[in-house]
Amino acid sequence: VMSLVFVPTLLTLVNPETAQPPQERWLVGPMRRVARFSVAYAKPVLVTALAAGAVATAGISRLRVDTNHINFFSERHPLHQSADVIDRSLSGIYSFNILLEGPPDSMKSPDTLQRMERLREQLEPLPYVRKVVSVADYVKRVNRELNGGGEEAAVLPASADAIAQELFLFGLSDDGRAELERMVASDYSRAQMAVKLASMSSDLVFEQINQAERLATRAFEGSGVTTTITGSGAIFSTLDHYLVVSQLSSFATAFVTVFAVIFVVFRSARYGFLGVVATAVPVVSVLGLMGWMGISLNVATVMVASVALGIVDDDTIHFINRYRRETHRGVESAGAIELATVHEGRASLTTAIINSLGFGLMVFSEYRPTAWFGGLLALTMGVAFIAEVFVVPAVITLLPRVYGAAPAAGRLGTAA
Repeated sequence: VMSLVFVPTLLTLVNPETAQPPQERWLVGPMRRVARFSVAYAKPVLVTALAAGAVATAGISRLRVDTNHINFFSERHPLHQSADVIDRSLSGIYSFNILLEGPPDSMKSPDTLQRMERLREQLEPLPYVRKVVSVADYVKRVNRELNGGGEEAAVLPASADAIAQELFLFGLSDDGRAELERMVASDYSRAQMAVKLASMSSDLVFEQINQAERLATRAFEGSGVTTTITGSGAIFSTLDHYLVVSQLSSFATAFVTVFAVIFVVFRSARYGFLGVVATAVPVVSVLGLMGWMGISLNVATVMVASVALGIVDDDTIHFINRYRRETHRGVESAGAIELATVHEGRASLTTAIINSLGFGLMVFSEYRPTAWFGGLLALTMGVAFIAEVFVVPAVITLLPRVYGAAPAAGRLGTAA
């Protein structure tokens, strides 16, 4: 609406320019030379593009999904430094809970507490696990103090009466009562085990939560106690994981949709394929660069491909449409490429420069996903322009029977 309604209305109020526009003086000559180079050296251009595509594809195979919100900040940032202290000296940044549910008083039975203790022993050796806390720890603490304070006395009593008495004793103080209320229900039908984790990737958290769920299910099998993994760590790791996975599937859907739209616009599978190739080059290049540079797919960078796909296809459609229109007028293939490059290429170059500068400002952000997102999109704009003025003309030149002037003019005339 802004481009087709508002801007033309404003242009009627502007006095016509008599001097030659700056882009006519500065860009026409260079763009004409680019067009002639692409036609004259079509084979080296295409070979170079294919080689770069092969390298990028190898880089894509190195991509990994990793959303570590702490590592998104530089090591000098206060958030990163604080998280490091908590990881090294305290119980870790992340956490999740194992919710246990059973009949009343089941959470203070010797069998249930022994199962909690065995589960703790299985969980603590896992990577990144810093601490596991349950009702069994409170009972062991009281039992130790009642039996001389030695570490050898920090064990679970075998008697249900002894456990009940020790839990009653622990709850006599305000602090103890608050701890019990946080960890177990008043009728002892529900309890939770708190698992503290160090800072790590959300996908690693996701894997450890799945592993903890399997261990918990096995530990309480046949006891009448059900286990459920919950807590903020479980929620956010699952959210991050499915956000990235869904974005990847959405990009695949969008790619197919764009191909379908280009096919409908050009009414030609050949030109639809050419448009998809030109659109895919910058996306594949940027994803490959991410793989080689070790930039992970996370909640921010996973959107680069989708956003780029929505931006770069416009210029490709304009270029191919101009080429077909010129060939329909009788211009031979090389001349049509030159006209399309000079006219549509100038607009594409201007757009690439403006978008690259706009997105490029984001690289100064201290939040790394923002910097990656801006830098990668800026790079995408540049690669998209290169694909449009070098790769597309090279493909047209090397496939004259498919994209040459005579076939293009004939198909355009038939479509008209």
